[in-house]
Amino acid sequence: MEKFDIIIRSNKSDGDDPDAKPCYYVPCIIKAKPECDIYKMFNVTDFICYKSTWLCFKFEFLPPHLINHLIAALFLKYAVAKVATEQRKKQVALFRGYAVFELQQSSKLLKLLLMECPNAIQIQVWQFGKKIEGGVYKYIDDFITQEITKKIRTRFKMSNVNFAKNGNVVLQNQSL
Repeated sequence: MEKFDIIIRSNKSDGDDPDAKPCYYVPCIIKAKPECDIYKMFNVTDFICYKSTWLCFKFEFLPPHLINHLIAALFLKYAVAKVATEQRKKQVALFRGYAVFELQQSSKLLKLLLMECPNAIQIQVWQFGKKIEGGVYKYIDDFITQEITKKIRTRFKMSNVNFAKNGNVVLQNQSL
């Protein structure tokens, strides 16, 4: 199933439990919605967390399941963030159409939100404790742009799908 991208095995181990079993991402069994608002789940308030502006990838036609492929690519690179539920259990922040990742696994103070909207994919960085400096997270922009282009070209084999990034048109058939 891994060979055909039906399931994706995480390269990131669970730091909370050294005896944890391997973690897999299976898009078809992901919960549709969180119990409450994602900002509320992670206590993202103006007083303790600074949010970057949204980076938006706009499509005239958003290929179905592209968000799942982006989540899978990020799943291989970063650990999925976990949040305590009302029952005091830790739940992974992985839902249909969006996910939260730990950009710094050790401190858990830097997170990435990836979200699908109608004909758009948006990302936002959350920094707990200090302000976000402009341009610091360009590597995330570059990684996601590259993944979108690669998936459209190789996985979906669609030569006519273009997207705009915050108003700048990015042609699918650019060289990587």
